[in-house]
Amino acid sequence: MESKRPKNVYHLIIAASFVLTAVFFGNYLIRDSIAQMTDFDEVDITAVVPAPGSGGGSGSSAVGPSTTVTLSGFTAPSSRVIILKDGQIFNTFYSNENGAFAVNLNNQSAGVYNFGLYFQDQRGVTSNIIPLQINTMSLVPVNIPNILIPPTLTLSPTVVNAGNTLIAEGYTAPGATVFLTNSASTNSLISLIADSAGKFSGQIPAGFRLGEFTITAKSRMATGQESLPSRNVIYRVIGVDEVVPESPVAGVGLVTNFPSCVDPNRNGRVNLIDFSIMLFWYEKPNPPVAIDCNSDGVVNLKDFSILMYFWTG
Repeated sequence: MESKRPKNVYHLIIAASFVLTAVFFGNYLIRDSIAQMTDFDEVDITAVVPAPGSGGGSGSSAVGPSTTVTLSGFTAPSSRVIILKDGQIFNTFYSNENGAFAVNLNNQSAGVYNFGLYFQDQRGVTSNIIPLQINTMSLVPVNIPNILIPPTLTLSPTVVNAGNTLIAEGYTAPGATVFLTNSASTNSLISLIADSAGKFSGQIPAGFRLGEFTITAKSRMATGQESLPSRNVIYRVIGVDEVVPESPVAGVGLVTNFPSCVDPNRNGRVNLIDFSIMLFWYEKPNPPVAIDCNSDGVVNLKDFSILMYFWTG
C-alpha cells in the first residue's frame, strides 16, 4: 500500500519554502487604500541616481529611465516623518497642522525597493515602521494613498502593584479612535479618542495577574483607514504588598519594534519559537486573533511574510 505524507508535512514544506522567499525579498504589502485623501502639503524628494556600476536599491537596475513614487496619508500633526529605503534613512519631512502628508519620491530607477515609513512625536517617541515593498520595474508612477502611520505609545508606570492602574499615552492622527489591547486579558480592549493635537491618554487596569504583559495600540480614522499595530510596550504587575522599585527594571518598559502578532510568546524577539506557533495554526480554522496579522481570518503566507519581515533571531 502506497504511503501518504501527512497534510502537516506539506504545510511545513510550503511554509519553509516561503521563509526562504520572505527572508530574501522582505515581502509585505500595505493594505489597499480606502478613501481619497484631501487637504495635505506635498513634498518633493529627488533621489540621487547612482553612477553606472555603483548599483542601486535591492533589485535595482542600471541607470536609465526613472519614475516617481508618491506616498500620502495621516499621522500626528506637525510631526517628523522618516522614510527608509533599503534599511537606510532616505529622507525626512513634516506632516501639516492637520496631520496629513504627501511626498513625491522622484527619479526612482527601475527595481524593487524596500521602503519603510514611521514618525516621531513631539516627545521624541517613534512609531512602529510600516514596511512597503515597491516595484518600479514597469516605470509607471506608483501612488500609495491613505497611509495611516501607527500610533506612538508609552506607559506609566511600567511596574505596578496588582489592582492598580497604568496610564497609556501616545500620538496619532487627530480625531482617530485608538484601540488598546492588553495581553493580560482577552477582553481588555479599550478605546480612546485622539484630540486635535493627535494626543490620546487613558487609564488601563493592571488587573491581579502577576507577571509581565504587553500593551499595543492601533488607530482607526472615521473615514475607514486603519493603522498597523504600534510597538509593544512591556509592563510588570507585582504583588499588592510588594514595593515598586524606583529605578528602571531590565526588560520592563521595553518597546519592541514589531506588532504583537509576530511575537506570540511575548519575549520581545521574533524567532523560531514564534514561527512554530504560527505554523501550528497554518490554514487551520478559527486561529487566535492575536496571531492573525492581517486579520483575514486565516493564518497563511501573508502572515508569515509579516513575521519574517520583523525577524530578530
